[in-house]
Amino acid sequence: MATGAFGRGQKNEAFRSLPIMKSPRQLALMLRLIKVLLVRAGVEENPGPLTNEKSEVTKEMYELGCKIKACDQQTELKEQADLMCQLGQEYIKSAETSDIWYEHYVWSCALYNAAKCRIKKLIRKETDDSNPDLADDLEPRMKKRRLHPSLEHIDEQLQVLESNFVKKCRAANHGELSTKAATQKYTDTLENIREYSNTTVNDIIEKYMVVDDVTTEMKNEDEDNTIKHSKVFYNGLTQQLLDFYESIINDCFSVLGYPDCKYAFIALGSISRKEVTAYSDLEWAILFDPLGKPVDHIRIQLLMMAYYMHLKVLNLGETLINCLDIPVLSDFNKQLPPDMKDNDFFDKVTTGGVAFDGTLPHASKTPIGRKSRVDPNKPPKLELIMTIDEMSKFQFTDESLKEGYHLSDVLMTSTLITGEFALWEQYNDKVHFILSSPSETNPDITVGRERAVRILEEDLRKYSEKPLSPESFTQKMRTKHDIYRFATITINILKLMHGCKSFAPLDILEELRENGILTEGATQDLQIMVCSVINLRHLVYGRYKQQKEFISFLPSDNQVDDDAIVMPVRSFTAILRFFNTFMPWCEFLKTNLNVSGTWAYSKRYIEESNKVKAHLYKNIFFFKRALHAYKTELQKLQSLDTGEKEGEIASTHTAIGLLYQSQGFYSDALLHHNDSLKIIRKTDDKNGVYGSLNNIGLAYRKMGDLTKALECQRDSLAIKRLIHKDNPHPEIAGSLDNIGLVYRNMGDLTKALESHQECLTIRRLIHKDSPHPDVAGSLDNIALVYRNMGDLTKALAGHQESLTLRRLIYKDSPHPDVASSLDNIGLVYTDMGDLTKALESHQKSLTMRRLIHKDSPHPDVASSLNNIGNVYGNMGDLNKALEYHQEGLAMKRLMHKNTPNPDIATSMMNIGITHQLMGEQTEALSYYLESLSLARQYGGDSHPHYKRALEWIDKCKE
Repeated sequence: MATGAFGRGQKNEAFRSLPIMKSPRQLALMLRLIKVLLVRAGVEENPGPLTNEKSEVTKEMYELGCKIKACDQQTELKEQADLMCQLGQEYIKSAETSDIWYEHYVWSCALYNAAKCRIKKLIRKETDDSNPDLADDLEPRMKKRRLHPSLEHIDEQLQVLESNFVKKCRAANHGELSTKAATQKYTDTLENIREYSNTTVNDIIEKYMVVDDVTTEMKNEDEDNTIKHSKVFYNGLTQQLLDFYESIINDCFSVLGYPDCKYAFIALGSISRKEVTAYSDLEWAILFDPLGKPVDHIRIQLLMMAYYMHLKVLNLGETLINCLDIPVLSDFNKQLPPDMKDNDFFDKVTTGGVAFDGTLPHASKTPIGRKSRVDPNKPPKLELIMTIDEMSKFQFTDESLKEGYHLSDVLMTSTLITGEFALWEQYNDKVHFILSSPSETNPDITVGRERAVRILEEDLRKYSEKPLSPESFTQKMRTKHDIYRFATITINILKLMHGCKSFAPLDILEELRENGILTEGATQDLQIMVCSVINLRHLVYGRYKQQKEFISFLPSDNQVDDDAIVMPVRSFTAILRFFNTFMPWCEFLKTNLNVSGTWAYSKRYIEESNKVKAHLYKNIFFFKRALHAYKTELQKLQSLDTGEKEGEIASTHTAIGLLYQSQGFYSDALLHHNDSLKIIRKTDDKNGVYGSLNNIGLAYRKMGDLTKALECQRDSLAIKRLIHKDNPHPEIAGSLDNIGLVYRNMGDLTKALESHQECLTIRRLIHKDSPHPDVAGSLDNIALVYRNMGDLTKALAGHQESLTLRRLIYKDSPHPDVASSLDNIGLVYTDMGDLTKALESHQKSLTMRRLIHKDSPHPDVASSLNNIGNVYGNMGDLNKALEYHQEGLAMKRLMHKNTPNPDIATSMMNIGITHQLMGEQTEALSYYLESLSLARQYGGDSHPHYKRALEWIDKCKE
């Protein structure tokens, strides 16, 4: 095991080629390496792109790079893998003469591993699904022969590459190398770590991160267990990964020997904060004490050690090659000659996982570091191989500003991988000493607090560009950037603000509690916030089996596979608990940003507004939770002085009414809309009266009371025309649309079409060519009228145009409007007699509606069941037709109970017709009579449903 200093009686421990110069050529190489190091340290100016005869780019390399970029990464994997191997071979050859031969070996290694990843993907595609054992057998022999270049060839080249690298370093033990065996050992270890991670985080989520189905609260006991077990999990995973990296470093030492100095290999970033996942990049640095030896000599030894370790990490096959600076693929370090254009290649195939942090110009979080700069004020290059004084200087304000706060923050928190503990401890103490020192610009505050405020200001500015809101959850989200990042950064800011010595967010919060800065309640709220986002990140990466970010909290039936674009995480309901702390915490930070004195922390960070909660729950279709939140808010408002809260009470009644309406509970909806209207009429709020009349009209129409529905819609339209005159306005359009729906239900199709077309004209004037839900709704309604008129061609075209718009708006997310368009298209196909297409459309609609509403009874789901039953009836499959109609009726009865309802009457009619077609007249007549009775109750003898029931009763008696 490394002791941290060269010598100590161990044999063959020194790098052989570096201290012993046997020829002028070796001396020239040494001088060139020293010059490179001086440039990277900023001592010499960057000489710019190489212009001598030893260019790092040949014509052959560039042409191969262009061909790699041109390959389709879905359909031309074999061709791309072959080209990558050819380019890899070019870099193996060029390494023999290049001054930066170590870079060429890294590029070659990355290319061969990227090719290997593509071949494995091809094999998986060709593997017979019925024989899963075949997939575990790395490459079935016959398939390997069909795929060129073969995996054996790549393994051979990777062995050659590593052997050549260590020979260049004149290492003593290079003859004993087995690249494939070492890689397999690391892969097996990493797989075990990932199994531990996945099992543990899923166990914590399923057992403890449970929120109530209605209140969305977590039990105190569950919160305590979430924090306790998450902390154990983070500690355990972090230690396993540190041990993993130490084993790789020790293997490198065993080949290259130990450097002639004291050293400490330190981990940075998420691993040092115990937020690391089993798929995270490695950010790290090397501290050294030269012990009086030539510093340039030590830097070269450690740099070669870093490059050797990079080769081993590349062989894990999880590094995206666009993160490296291979000039002919991604020339972000400007190494191409002027006559060659950057290919700007992006690797879409390699599974991103354990890899070195990138070598982009803004990156400098590894010993290899960045190789160029964008900001001219920065040193030309920067490698994190430094003495304590060199590395700790980035905590001073002037150095922080020069290189950027991000590097200072990364270097602020570190943990030892291997080497001298005392060296790392000395560095860590110096970092905290600097941060706790008075600021040069404002002696009343520390360097740490000064930086914390600047970081918070910048991060709040970025966050405000895309803040988290209830609407955020209606679309796909990025786990790291949209949810995890800002929440955890804010705790790191507290560390700087208060000079905490702890590293991990949970520990920082506990330290603040112990110091009397945070209350126990606030500490627990923020710890749950942190656990929620960290565990979500573990969950997502574990399911993807790589670093992929996109998730959705909406209902979905997407299956997770190698090509999955968005991960469904609806079952992670702890996100609701996170949201209810994150929102007030963000407001606290915004409010206190410019507070110069002591911050007055809140006792708790829990969202107080039930409306905010309900808005979120409604957006992601948690209707029970939304209803509970709105009703809780209503009770709270009604307990106060109602005179001051009348407006809020009315709007809450409206919200509850709309929620009931969306679930098909029209009688309940009507009660709340009427309560809202009574309050609003007292205030002479014309807009409010319009809205309530509109909502009441919609409820009456759904209940089948078309006369009252039309009256309400006409009254609401009159109000809006008084306000807006002849100006196009969304609310005038909305009233016209609703009047059209009533006329269609009444059977007056001419007036219905006239109202819908006037509505569409106004909406297109408002929204121009932008896809908008209102325009899509108008198209759908006009198409419905055309269908009723018998013009099926126009009806189909209208519904399809509406569906196209809605898919543009809602993308791949399931949405009630998309399901409605699919249902309407199915109805038109039924009328056209194309029953196969009709069934397909209705089944897609039913699938989407069930995803949205889950096991809750809903009129849309019942409607889909009814329509599918009709299609099967038309196909002659009467048993299936009866099955779907009965399921639809059962759902409608659950919703409407004993209330006479048109939807129940319709289902009874359809069941009666099906029984009649089956020759079961008695059963048919029973359903017709019950449907007739219901129609009389809600519509009277003149209602179309009543007349239709009479017709079928007469047919049944014939």
